[in-house]
Parts: sequence; C-alpha cells; structure tokens
Amino acid sequence: MSFGKADTDTNTDEDTELYNKTECEILIFKEMAAARNFKEYPVWKDAIKLSSDIYIITDGFPLDERRGLCSQMQRAAVSIASNIAEGAARSSKSEFKRFLEISLGSSYELESQLIIAKNIHYLDDNNADKLIIFVQHIEKQLSGFINSLKEDKNDTKSK
Repeated sequence: MSFGKADTDTNTDEDTELYNKTECEILIFKEMAAARNFKEYPVWKDAIKLSSDIYIITDGFPLDERRGLCSQMQRAAVSIASNIAEGAARSSKSEFKRFLEISLGSSYELESQLIIAKNIHYLDDNNADKLIIFVQHIEKQLSGFINSLKEDKNDTKSK
C-alpha cells in the first residue's frame, strides 16, 4: 500500500481491506466503550463495602479458624463483587444474568456463614445481625437486578 501523490486517487483491494479492518476496529472500540460499567452499580459498591467489613471482622476470629470459616467468609464476600464485575464484561444479558446469579449464591453462602459465626460466638449478636441485614440488602438488590434482565431470544449483544 502506498500513499504517494500519484496513488491518492486510486483504491486498491489492499486499501479497501485496511479500511474495512479499521472501520471494524472502531466499531469494536465504540462497543467496548458502551459496555457496562460495574463500578456504577450500587450493588457492586455495597458488595465492596461488605468485603472490607468481612475482612475486618474475621481478623478477630481465632487463629485456628484462618483456614476454615474465616477464609470461606472472605472468599464468599469477595466473590459477590467479583462476579458482578466479571458478568458486566460479558456480551449478553443471559451471561451477565448467570454471573449475577453466582453472586447471589455467594451472598446466600456468606449469610449462612455469618449465622454460623454468630452461633459459635465468633461474632457478637449486634455485629452479626448488622452484617446479616446488609447481606440481605445486597441479596434483594441482586434479585431485582436479575429479574430486570429479561430473557431475549435475540440476546447476543444486549446490554
């Protein structure tokens, strides 16, 4: 391909192919720019706060629980926000919905673990109840979000 003065008025097959590739790249870039921004979702922000809270409270658990309940609670909490973020990067509503459902499952898992931690007195009733209420709030947000993503038969690039 040449951009010399004599060649500016003629288009070769190579020029057309390059133009089409560039046009395609621009469309892909525009599509990526319009992708979901998980950082804007209130449920993701709440899940990040919850993860931080879980790390803080599990720091007070007995040392022999570091690889047990403590670790499970931390992983479940991190999974909530992480799956929202990962799902937001998916190209279809159905894929996004699947990751939100995984996130919801992790929140139920964490709620169960908080109840266990309360029952075995790793958490006092007041702190446990506050965290459980916060997790339930996130579960409601996730359920609403999931329900808002209606199935679409032509669901390849729906946002």
